[in-house]
Amino acid sequence: MTEIQEEEIDLREYINVLIKRKGVIILIFLIAVITAAIVSYFVLQPVYEANVVIAVSKPKIKNSLVDEISLEEYKNLIKNIEIEEELIRKLNLDKPPVEVTPYDLERMIAIELPKGTNLIKMNLQASNPKLTKDIINTWATLFVEKNKKLYFDEVKKAKIGVGDRLKHAEQDFFEIEEKLMKFNETSNIDVIGKEITKKLNKNIQNESRLVDIRTNIEIGKAKIEEIEFQMNSKKKLISSSNLNRLIEGMSLNEANNFIEGQLELAKQNLQAKEEELKIFNQKSKISLLEKEITNKTNQIVNFNSRLVNLKILIEQEKTKIKTAKEQLNEQEKTFILTNSIYDDVSLNQLISEINKEDALLLKNLKLKSEELNPLYINLEGRIINSEINLETYKTETAQIILNIDISENELEKNKKEFAIEKSKLTNLEREKKALESTYVMLDSKSKEINIASANAENKERIIQFTNPEYLSLQKQLTGLVIAHKALLAEEKQLQENIGVYSKRVSNLKKELTEKKLILSQLNREYSAKEKLYNNLYKQAEEIRLTETAEADLLKISSLAYEPRAPIKPNKKLNILIAGVLGLFVGIFVAFFLEFWQKEK
Repeated sequence: MTEIQEEEIDLREYINVLIKRKGVIILIFLIAVITAAIVSYFVLQPVYEANVVIAVSKPKIKNSLVDEISLEEYKNLIKNIEIEEELIRKLNLDKPPVEVTPYDLERMIAIELPKGTNLIKMNLQASNPKLTKDIINTWATLFVEKNKKLYFDEVKKAKIGVGDRLKHAEQDFFEIEEKLMKFNETSNIDVIGKEITKKLNKNIQNESRLVDIRTNIEIGKAKIEEIEFQMNSKKKLISSSNLNRLIEGMSLNEANNFIEGQLELAKQNLQAKEEELKIFNQKSKISLLEKEITNKTNQIVNFNSRLVNLKILIEQEKTKIKTAKEQLNEQEKTFILTNSIYDDVSLNQLISEINKEDALLLKNLKLKSEELNPLYINLEGRIINSEINLETYKTETAQIILNIDISENELEKNKKEFAIEKSKLTNLEREKKALESTYVMLDSKSKEINIASANAENKERIIQFTNPEYLSLQKQLTGLVIAHKALLAEEKQLQENIGVYSKRVSNLKKELTEKKLILSQLNREYSAKEKLYNNLYKQAEEIRLTETAEADLLKISSLAYEPRAPIKPNKKLNILIAGVLGLFVGIFVAFFLEFWQKEK
């Protein structure tokens, strides 16, 4: 309780001190307030602030030749010494009473980058409201103009450089294009390919004909040997010794009966052989096999012709795929298009319905859209079509090769079967002719005996009777020998033709390979120069679009107005602060004086 009373006594003493020294406190308070008022109203100059907002748009068209400038870089460029000096000259800031230096200007300005926007806010403080407005507006205008000029000077420089390179690239491209066209006109690659196909087909036909001729030669040899054998079994004239030997030990009547019996037997054998030959001809497949051999030969010729064409088509498709893939690697699959939000009709209408401040913030928003490159899609389609065609040609080639093997096997089988059937027919015909010869001989001898027994005086004349069968065989032999020699001559000629065609085809293939190599080199050079030309043309087009599309890359979104009231000094606040400080100082002085008095 005593402590509480002591505290109450102390607090009362403090209050008494304040009451006692109130004059000092009030005096110091008034001095502080009056001093602050005099300084604020009559000593300190008023400071006015004006601000300008600059909108920075991102390039609508990305250009690899012109660097995109960031907001931070723009912020640094605003305080460019050249702009500051030009600003001073333009507004005569270097003359009294202002006399501002570039250093002073940099101290006067503050630059803000509002977060999440593409805006640059320039704040400038000065003592003259009109001068504040003029400086900040002129500064912003000079900055925008200078940066536009710098940007478009860079674009112009890039345009000149790309234009010169494009001119040379275009000249080189047209030269290689003309060179390639002339080569295609004079190389006759298609003509050489067709001639190779024609020669190969001709060689196939010659080889097929050569096989047939050799078969016919072998058949002709067999026939010649057969006729020579038959002729050797006969004599040109019927000799008297044969007749005497025939009737030796027999009477003419007995000899006649013997020969008549042999003649009847020979007739039966001949009839049986003719019947056998007839049945064989009915069942024989010789004519059918001949047609089959001809068809198979023609089929193989057609297959080989198609095979040559397919090989040419496969090479063409491979070249197309290679060229298309090279061009595809040079293209982007998609394009990134950057548009202003005002370019969209619906969004533009929506912006028009909101207030101006919100619209200003939305003004610099950009819409990005990704679109497919039609050239890329076209090249992909061409590659897919060529790959489908290539696979189709390869499948057809494999099938044709298989068909050729099957046809050749069937042809060989048919030829063997034909040779067997032909051999059987030849044997039957030879046996038939032998029986006919025997029958004719026996009939002739029977007539001789009858004549000899009837008229002995004509015996000698009959003996000298010429055998007509021998003459017939001799005539056949002559024809076969002539045909055989003709076949041999044709065989030799075909062999020579095959050799000539093979050599010609070899030379043509060599020539075709060399020309295709040259064509491949020209196409490669053409593709490289076309790529360079297209890239430079694309860059030139980007620069052209940049010149027209980037006119509003930097623009002043809002100019400064002449400030009506200064932002500094805040007179009321200064007086208030001075009053509070004066009050505290007065209280401190009061207690100090009281303490000093007690000590005395």
